[in-house]
Amino acid sequence: MFSKSLLEKEYPALKARVNGKRLVYLDNACTLLKSSSAALAARELLLGCGSCGGKRSVYSLARAAERSLEESRASVARFIGAHSPSNIVFTRGTTDGANLVIQSFPFERMRNEVVVSPFEHNSILLPLLRLEAQGIIKLKMARPSGYAVDADAICSLLGRRTALVAVTHASNAFGGDVDVAKICRAAHAVGAKVLVDDAQYLPTHKEHAEAVGADMLVFSGHKLGAEYATGALYFSDEMFDLLRCSRVGGGTIKNIRMSGGRLKPEYLRSNSGFEAGVQDYSGAASLAAAMAVLEKFGRAEIRSHCGALAAYAAQRLDAVGPVKVLGCAGELSRGAIVSLLPRKAGFSPADFAVYMDENYAVAVRVGEHCAHAGMRLLGIKGTVRLSFFAYNTGKDIDIFAEGLERYLGELDA
Repeated sequence: MFSKSLLEKEYPALKARVNGKRLVYLDNACTLLKSSSAALAARELLLGCGSCGGKRSVYSLARAAERSLEESRASVARFIGAHSPSNIVFTRGTTDGANLVIQSFPFERMRNEVVVSPFEHNSILLPLLRLEAQGIIKLKMARPSGYAVDADAICSLLGRRTALVAVTHASNAFGGDVDVAKICRAAHAVGAKVLVDDAQYLPTHKEHAEAVGADMLVFSGHKLGAEYATGALYFSDEMFDLLRCSRVGGGTIKNIRMSGGRLKPEYLRSNSGFEAGVQDYSGAASLAAAMAVLEKFGRAEIRSHCGALAAYAAQRLDAVGPVKVLGCAGELSRGAIVSLLPRKAGFSPADFAVYMDENYAVAVRVGEHCAHAGMRLLGIKGTVRLSFFAYNTGKDIDIFAEGLERYLGELDA
């Protein structure tokens, strides 16, 4: 579907050789291979315009740096379906953005419940568990329904005390996708706000933050092919007035005045009020460039391709007896992840990952995938996770299956 030469030009790591073999990269849920366009955009910004930004200085280089940042902000807004660039706050990634939201949210004594799915990433769950330990919130977790996030189970927990719902749009541990729009409608009906984790959804799905009704939406740039430690946070218009920013500093204040002999800061009620300090201009340029690459390949084409790979992987690997595919092909085809549960004595996920790397040049993820809560609730110690992007093919899955079958066979030797 996608030109091999174009893919290798855009993602040069695809040409890497591991022990003389072609790289088979199946760890895209952790991070996409980095895009040449994204790397070059960051380089050009750093070397051609590495000055202070225009909000602090007015000379030509400063204005150029600020103009680049705002162009990148507009690109992000278009990519996720926000109506205005002013709804976008740049962050260092999903973890950074989630912490910013959770620490800034104005929980009240009579409205302090937070509802989550059982499969939330630690970037969402851990900040909430800390607030619960401090007595600030009460955390309510929906019960697992197989290996999928059950929107109805989440909605059943909503009530007049619900302040926030935090939910992944696609599980990074078990794949598939989640009916976020349904959750948003139910949450808004009881006056609650919704934070959507788009980290796994956005690389292989087209998003429209406003159409699904998200109040806040967070994602990471490195999962799109941009620089590490880049990302953004979407706020609906009203959230800028509701949230009390927990991170303040340069660029976040409108004024500081004297009142009763004391200094009293007046903070900005806009995206600037949530972007303390000098911004990552090169990272924002890298993020915008990575998004442009995905648009060039075609968002619908990427979705179709990755869905077909997930369905094929589920079918192909389900035939390998001593492992269990977690989920059904129909559900998994809506995502870009297939996770396997080893069911053979002596199977070591860590040893298997090394075996696949050394013998088949396959990069695959094993472990708990920062989804410890879901793993504990299901009684699972860890999985083998395959995750797909545009540069993967059915042959990659066949190579993985061959290696898996050989490894299983060697356990009997």
